[in-house]
Amino acid sequence: MKYNFNEKEHLHLLDGKPLTGTTTILSVLSKPLTWWASGLAVSKLGWTNEYSKDEAGKRVKVELEQRIMHLKPFRAKQTLLDDKGYLLLLDEAYKAHSVKLSETAETGTDLHAELERFVRNTMLLQKSGTIDKTEYDARIQPFIAWSKSNVKKFIGSEVYTFSHTLWLGGIIDCVAELKDGTIAIIDFKSSKEAYISQFIQCALYDLQITESGAYDEKGGKLFNLPKEIGKYIIFPFGAKTLIPSEQTDLLQLKEAGKACVSLYKVINAFNNYGE
Repeated sequence: MKYNFNEKEHLHLLDGKPLTGTTTILSVLSKPLTWWASGLAVSKLGWTNEYSKDEAGKRVKVELEQRIMHLKPFRAKQTLLDDKGYLLLLDEAYKAHSVKLSETAETGTDLHAELERFVRNTMLLQKSGTIDKTEYDARIQPFIAWSKSNVKKFIGSEVYTFSHTLWLGGIIDCVAELKDGTIAIIDFKSSKEAYISQFIQCALYDLQITESGAYDEKGGKLFNLPKEIGKYIIFPFGAKTLIPSEQTDLLQLKEAGKACVSLYKVINAFNNYGE
């Protein structure tokens, strides 16, 4: 079997046939974005949440008077709009979540590139024993500090992998051996916290790399796992304070991942029925 990744089409290919992407499989899961998206929309009209978080991250009630004071200039502006202007404002509110996602995706790409640069540089320096004197973006400094305390060595960065059994392809942000000897899959996210779907994504990566090993973009074999994956770690870079979230009960997550694959296939077959 010959694996490779088509960057232009963003397709994982096995013997020339497209594999289903790991993130595509996760589309069967509901994500906690509905309230977030509706909040972005109505915030264009002056709405603010009745709850906020203090510096310690504790949920606190916002006074009604404070919310009304925030609302007043929006209301005043809207009374000056003609029908066309008000409709354009509603269009802006309707698209607010899409605009935000695009901005977040761009920022996330830049952040991923910087994290990849750090991990790859560290892997090179691990072999030579040289100290890394490179200056990195301030946003990834918490991860750098964490890695110095917890990582024995990085094994892979932006690792391509696949499963013939599940007919999946995926790209793992990072594979590392921790100082306690555990092999971990590390995933970098732009979210404010870690979600169950992100751990299931790691589980699907686990199933793939365990079955087939790690590859580069052109299908060159990089390595097989030295031993089983023992931990999934999510770094939610959108959080005010970056604290990694970990899972070690991996069997359930892997079973959940397989169930997502099955559900995706059923839904896909149903949607394509009769075509």
